[in-house]
Amino acid sequence: MSASSPVFIVGVARSGTSRLYLALQKHSRFTPAKSIDKFDLTESRVFLNAASMRQRSGNAWDFLLHDAQEHDALMRTLPSIQRSRLHDHATLQRITGYTRRTRVLWWRLCGNHTAVRSYFAHAQRARGVQRIVEKTPDHVYRMPEILATFPQARVVCTMRHPLDVFSSYKRRLTIARTVEPSDSRSVRWLDGMRPAEFIAQYRTIAALALRAHPSRMLVRYEDFTAAPQRIFAEICAFTGEAYEPNCIADGTPGLSHWKQDPLLSQPVTMNDRPWFDYISRDDAAHIENSLADIMALLHYDRLT
Repeated sequence: MSASSPVFIVGVARSGTSRLYLALQKHSRFTPAKSIDKFDLTESRVFLNAASMRQRSGNAWDFLLHDAQEHDALMRTLPSIQRSRLHDHATLQRITGYTRRTRVLWWRLCGNHTAVRSYFAHAQRARGVQRIVEKTPDHVYRMPEILATFPQARVVCTMRHPLDVFSSYKRRLTIARTVEPSDSRSVRWLDGMRPAEFIAQYRTIAALALRAHPSRMLVRYEDFTAAPQRIFAEICAFTGEAYEPNCIADGTPGLSHWKQDPLLSQPVTMNDRPWFDYISRDDAAHIENSLADIMALLHYDRLT
């Protein structure tokens, strides 16, 4: 493991990825010194769309903290082949069937591994960090590409009891409808999350998270919130960093104004929002019946 390799936080959305991301950013090695608040919740999403790093808008640009100088420098380093449409995963799927092996071959052929390495090198300078930590839950689907780009990367994958995840979606939707336009991307996505779609998504992510690999650490949200100092110490050891207890001791006051999820401004605590406040018992039973095998592998008890 290299002490300079990035740390990636992936997993099921609403499973503590943001809480862990904020905690790691309090660590002296990961603090974005050039961010006004010394923290940032941006998801780069570059492994989902490598071409996005060329744009001065969107997630990849936000992760650079809008540093035009570093972005210009990045543009001068990107290989010309990466400018083509070869990076398009839809094209890849039509041609090859999208196996893990062909994905990595295509990723390298397109020059994306070189381009993304360059992007994170410039992001490290733009953010003023000693080491990059990046949080995009959906990057769990891009593990082959991540490890092809950074063979010594460390990936922390978070999971959470499915009923708590699904009820968190519904709670987040309730809040989003009061603070965001009804046609916003997040409202439409949350509103479209039905039990069937959720079950399929959770099963897929859990299968990826449960694959043993030296570069990957599985963290259950319940364990992290029940014993945050102990789990954070284990995460520090896994990433090769010294344990700094202050990362967990305090909340993030700078997020107290963020109405979408005000709990992020508070210290890490156990979940006290009962799932049945947001989803019906019939839906809950259906979800647990459908995911019984996955719950057993994750050591989750039934709640219905």
